[in-house]
Amino acid sequence: MEFVVLTKEEYSSFFNSSHLQNFWQSVEMAKMRESRGWEIHYVGVKENDILLCAATLQSLQVYRGYKLFMALRGFLVDYHNEELLRFFIQNVKAYVNDNKCLYMKIDPYISYQPHDIDGNAMPNGKKEDGLIALFEEYGFVHQGFRTYHDDEFEPRWISVLNTANTTEEEILKNMHSMTKRNIAFTKKNNIEVCTLERDQLSILDDVIRETGGRKNFHSQNLAYYTSMYDCFKEHFEAKAAYIYFPTYITKTEGEVLNLSAQIDKLEIACAQNPDAKKKTNQLKDLKRQQEVLKKRLCEAAELQREHGDTLYLAAAMFLKYDSEILYLFGGSYEKFHQFKGSYAIQWDMIKECINKKIPRYNFYGISGNFHEDAEDYGVYLFKKGFHADVVELLGDFIYIADPKQYKQYQMLRKIKHKILRR
Repeated sequence: MEFVVLTKEEYSSFFNSSHLQNFWQSVEMAKMRESRGWEIHYVGVKENDILLCAATLQSLQVYRGYKLFMALRGFLVDYHNEELLRFFIQNVKAYVNDNKCLYMKIDPYISYQPHDIDGNAMPNGKKEDGLIALFEEYGFVHQGFRTYHDDEFEPRWISVLNTANTTEEEILKNMHSMTKRNIAFTKKNNIEVCTLERDQLSILDDVIRETGGRKNFHSQNLAYYTSMYDCFKEHFEAKAAYIYFPTYITKTEGEVLNLSAQIDKLEIACAQNPDAKKKTNQLKDLKRQQEVLKKRLCEAAELQREHGDTLYLAAAMFLKYDSEILYLFGGSYEKFHQFKGSYAIQWDMIKECINKKIPRYNFYGISGNFHEDAEDYGVYLFKKGFHADVVELLGDFIYIADPKQYKQYQMLRKIKHKILRR
């Protein structure tokens, strides 16, 4: 086996054919990081001129010419091929050392142990402690089994829906009853979903900022979404759920008229047979439905006057590759929560995953804390409602190439942060 530095074209060809592909290791992500001052290194291992594994390493000068190296979400390698993995780690380590590495971060995109949908570890599930030990053997220190969100790291826990060899009907059947009802509601009420073009990304930005302010999470800005659109091209997709009031009002008025006709017939039947309890109860139920629809019409007319013919309810951003569709960001306006816009978007993208035979739909980050008092418990329940599996990833590692310089660097960082907080 031979450790090699690859051209972007060689790496891209390997990436496109790999079932391990993910957007963090894509050439698009490399391009985006490069535009922010990072240096990109494409490396791999060949045997008989065949590329066996590869990775993008990204480096940034941080202290006295020393560099931080990152292997975002690890390597494109078979982590269970121990001989190959050892050879690659050993040579990656030598490569970064030769390129003025101060420290290196890596977070392999591989499950640590299997869990059920409620977050409980499977009794007979295998833990990948051997992989952790292997990395630590080469000086990579595991950063622990985090069960909370940390802005310094990508999520260690994610929520994934298996869409391989399945149908829309099968996926719907497995969903929680409330999730199914919410999806049905969006269909019945003409909640529509559109793809946002580059000049419409302010819609995504507005929704995410409103949601972030309400739920106290850091949101990106319009420049970020535009940069992602430009870098990722066909792999990027932003969606918005909306109501088009001319259609919504016309359909709702038709439903009111239909109910009126049914009510007229039942009123005649009840007058002829006042003791028919079943018909009397049906009449009461239809009248309740009619009142709800009339209330919706009044509400829709008011919203149309305030917002125009189109009202945006929710928006989300996705990254699409042959291996998975990943839901990266999303949000909805709280005051329009009753229209269930987020459910319309998620179902639209899940159907795309199924129809394009992409094997998994990744709802992405959850904290790993499954107690009701967890800060993100509502987010977890939303994703769980689609019957998404809980996946615990291996975790984060740090390799410190020069302990003495790293200690000085950390001391200066702490001083700098103290000054900035004043």
